[in-house]
Amino acid sequence: MSRRVTEEALWQGPFGDAYTERNLRISSKRTQFWEHIALIYKPTTVLEVGCNYGANLRYLSQFLDPLDLWGIDINDRALQEARECTPKVNFVRASAYDLPFKDRMFSLVFTAGVLIHQHPSALPSVMNEIVRCAGSYVLAVEYADESFVEVPYRGFAEALYRGPFGDAYRKLGLMLLETGKLGKEDGFDDCTYWVLKR
Repeated sequence: MSRRVTEEALWQGPFGDAYTERNLRISSKRTQFWEHIALIYKPTTVLEVGCNYGANLRYLSQFLDPLDLWGIDINDRALQEARECTPKVNFVRASAYDLPFKDRMFSLVFTAGVLIHQHPSALPSVMNEIVRCAGSYVLAVEYADESFVEVPYRGFAEALYRGPFGDAYRKLGLMLLETGKLGKEDGFDDCTYWVLKR
């Protein structure tokens, strides 16, 4: 079985359903971060890769037209919740390895806690798709480390990695514009964010 099928099978089924259930109460404290992104970078169209139930896009929809916001995920339960919670945002069932969008279709493409769940050997496939679809900016909100370090995750091996995601995007030719920390006071779980430009 290929790495892609193995990883996606984990998130499509009950494990992914349980993840959605645990995260249905994402903190509204995230609003301030998304306001910053909207006001500073002024994206006109946005795609979240691995949107789960759409909380980040719901906060972004306070500052941008929800009809210009898109989210993809492979978990049906998550997408059902997303469509119910934020009905004007566009939600599509799709794989991060094969995004069903034209080149440079979105001003901003982002992930929040998605790259960490890709095996380092599969990561370039996902990141290349993200860059392909980004017209101006890429944003990653992930767990950082100086190198890729596996972290045990709910009884599964090879399911979570901290890593230098900003550096990985720079190796694809993107320019780092901004980076910083997002803690619990910001509604995140001790993450690092990187904003990069094509």
